[in-house]
Amino acid sequence: MAALAVIKFPAQSETEYKGTILINPGGPGGSGVSALTSATPLAVSVFGNQYDIVSFDPRGVANSTPQAQFFASKEEQYQWRASTNNWATVVNTTSDQIPHLWASAQVLAELALERDNGILNYITTDNVARDMLRITEAAGQEKLQYYGDSYGTVLGSTFAAMFPDKVERMVLDGVVDVNAYYSGALRNGIVDADKVMQSFFDGCVAAGPDACAFYASTAEQISNNLDSLYDCLLTQPVPVVSPPFYGVVDYTVLRTAVSYALYSPYELFSILAEGLASLAAGNGTIIYEILVLCPRMELSVKLNPRCSQLRQMPLAASDVLSWVGN
Repeated sequence: MAALAVIKFPAQSETEYKGTILINPGGPGGSGVSALTSATPLAVSVFGNQYDIVSFDPRGVANSTPQAQFFASKEEQYQWRASTNNWATVVNTTSDQIPHLWASAQVLAELALERDNGILNYITTDNVARDMLRITEAAGQEKLQYYGDSYGTVLGSTFAAMFPDKVERMVLDGVVDVNAYYSGALRNGIVDADKVMQSFFDGCVAAGPDACAFYASTAEQISNNLDSLYDCLLTQPVPVVSPPFYGVVDYTVLRTAVSYALYSPYELFSILAEGLASLAAGNGTIIYEILVLCPRMELSVKLNPRCSQLRQMPLAASDVLSWVGN
């Protein structure tokens, strides 16, 4: 039997009660239950104590059942991660990186076909939007009050298109280009990455040496210092032996850690600055911790909700190279 995992933090003010706010933290594949559990004080500070704050795990995700699971066990999944290093991959590391990534994606696709227990066709954004309507009605509300972040904006936009008369209020934060999302043209998600990186350089200068560990007198110099680290790691990766973390910080790891920081600048920029300063001194522990500890969705659910909604992608590695180049 299918069941959605739903969590509610009840309103603390009965006299000013304003109903239920449903939230989605993004993904696809993000757990709303985990997000609300870990961020309840933040949610209350943002929305106020006069709302019931509700979130849920979408179909196939985390605590909802049945789960979309491509691997027979956690051990099998971890073996896959270790063999492919797919959690820290930069496409321009080597000339064969994109074909390698495409081959890895084909492995997951074959696993999805072989191990689908009949649920993948039902794990779609439109069906999750229908679930949102059911949750709203179960809460005794006629219309949806909603906050969605990142992929949650796709979900909110889809709900509004399907049920325009069922929307009371909706906040879409960190907006995804919905048309591009549904057509598979996902490049728009990184068009401002360089601007965010520049904000790190500028912010470090503005903060000064006492507040920014990777400080230099100009943003250009900070950028050059980071480029020097990248160049150095190409020929001399840094070993990390800092229990419980054991690994190597190489070019790919640093690029990936920086990309995580760009995605969460308020949370990670200061930590990134400390990590870069330590790395320049030969200590890669902080950078490696950013990579390991930043939240990542399980591979078994990471791709599922959008697989059936993207246009058909090219099948040959050479076609992928051409598509990426365009």
